[in-house]
Amino acid sequence: MLEDEISWGDDSEIVESRPMRIYNPIESIPQDFVAIDFETANAKHCSPCSVGIAIVRRGKIIDSFQRLIKPHEDYAEFNPRNVGIHGITPKMVENALCFNEVMRDILPIINDNVLVAHNMVFDCSVLCHTLDLYELPKPTCRTLCTCNLSRIVFPELSCHRLNVVSSQLQIDLEHHNAASDALACANILLSLSDSVIPE
Repeated sequence: MLEDEISWGDDSEIVESRPMRIYNPIESIPQDFVAIDFETANAKHCSPCSVGIAIVRRGKIIDSFQRLIKPHEDYAEFNPRNVGIHGITPKMVENALCFNEVMRDILPIINDNVLVAHNMVFDCSVLCHTLDLYELPKPTCRTLCTCNLSRIVFPELSCHRLNVVSSQLQIDLEHHNAASDALACANILLSLSDSVIPE
């Protein structure tokens, strides 16, 4: 299955392992979608410190941006391993907006749209858990994982991490910069738009 659907209601139970799936594989890649990428301060999925967004309309990227996020006070400790991966430090986010403020403009973009990520299980989990933490309403959206898609299109690759697939498709990437990751994710999907997707 390449396509997931998540219709979050107020009484939905959010599980960290994986999102819900529907069993109707997509026949074509959407031309309108939003790619998303989160970076976290630590191993907790409710500790986002950055979000990247790339907006695609009619098969063209019309906007992309990154927002630093000040993590919730209960999950604000920065793990050195995470800092080593994405380079975001506590000093960099001390004056940043909190998640609920950052998402005020992003949630309307996501709602009733196709949400795309490279490793949707992770990014969807960060979104779900942090929305719950701030008691924010959850959007209704369909989701698509470019990592799963790349496994089908490029079975010969030894792994299907974002940097590997980006290199395969000659897509520029500043790995673990949230804006660059979201943009690369969008470009991966657009690059595969002519691929035949098996049932």
